[in-house]
Parts: sequence; C-alpha cells; structure tokens
Amino acid sequence: MLAALAALSSPARGEEGGAASGHFAGIYTDILAVIPQLVPVLDAIEQKDPDLARQGAACAHVDASQHRRGSYSRGRNRGARYHTAAGSARELIAVIETSVAFGHIKPLDARLMDTLFRIVATLFKNT
Repeated sequence: MLAALAALSSPARGEEGGAASGHFAGIYTDILAVIPQLVPVLDAIEQKDPDLARQGAACAHVDASQHRRGSYSRGRNRGARYHTAAGSARELIAVIETSVAFGHIKPLDARLMDTLFRIVATLFKNT
C-alpha cells in the first residue's frame, strides 16, 4: 500500500530548483523528494495505527497531485489547487506530530520537518 508513494518520487521532466532555492515551480521537486523519506515513517506508523498511516499516505499523494493540477490551472482554480495541496501537506505534518505524541514513532529529523513546513508555507503563499 505505502509502496505506491515511492512511485511518486521520480521527478517530472522540466522540474528544477525547489523551495530551498526560492523557485516556486520547483516546490513539486521538493514534494517528490520528501516522499521517499516518509515511506519508512509511514510504514512504522502502519505497524501501530494502519488508519493513520493510510491518512498520511493519502495526504502525500493529494499534496503532489494537487500541486501538479494547480501548476496547469488558470485563475482562481490555480489558487484553489495550491490551497488544497497546502492543506494536505499540513495534514501530513499533523499525522506525523500525532504519531510522535502517541509514541508510534520518534520525532523526525528537524531538516525533514523544516522542509515539510517550507512546502506548506510556499503553497499557502501562492494561493
């Protein structure tokens, strides 16, 4: 089930840069780069709470797909897609934080969490 997330990790043609480099168009690359790092985390959550792991996997998928849809949308649709992507990314963070609070997993590396928060901020800024 969670292995499907790994399939999302191959970058699309033409994607360069990333949130770290300040290029909004490259945020998709950042989203895809985070997914393989989250697969073992979601696998660990799945051992304790399969529903929470499925929710996290769904959030990662929606985040990537809504960003991609937004990048090819026009007008208000673009902002709506980015807003949905940001909400899904924020929900993914909540899944991780909840899993830590329940003791299902240990806190994630600060750099990975920073990347997730930067993705959310970048998406919200562009809604």
